[in-house]
Amino acid sequence: MKDKTVKIEELVDCPNGGIDFLTYNNNYAGKKANRYTYFAYIWGPTKVDGEYKWPLKKYDHDAKKLTKVWGPDGIIAQEPRFVPNPNGTEEDDGIIFTLGYNWKKEETSLFVIDS
Repeated sequence: MKDKTVKIEELVDCPNGGIDFLTYNNNYAGKKANRYTYFAYIWGPTKVDGEYKWPLKKYDHDAKKLTKVWGPDGIIAQEPRFVPNPNGTEEDDGIIFTLGYNWKKEETSLFVIDS
């Protein structure tokens, strides 16, 4: 703020798509910077085939890299929600709920993912 500049840093390369629906462990909000952010990678693939999907990704801000990706072929993952483990000792102790639309079967399912 003192020098009135803005620093822009690309954290995740998202060719042909973007990231949306960010979530994180709210128990860490305001206490320190969150280390992990979970999000949906949308519209990325350029070809709709048997492998087409919108996966969920986990970004580690300390390591500055993607650490995990979840997304079975044919699943369009929706907005993830992180739910912390009430007895957890680490920021990423918890689960992620997401709805996923299986475009091959034309059905939606609830997925519970170990973060």
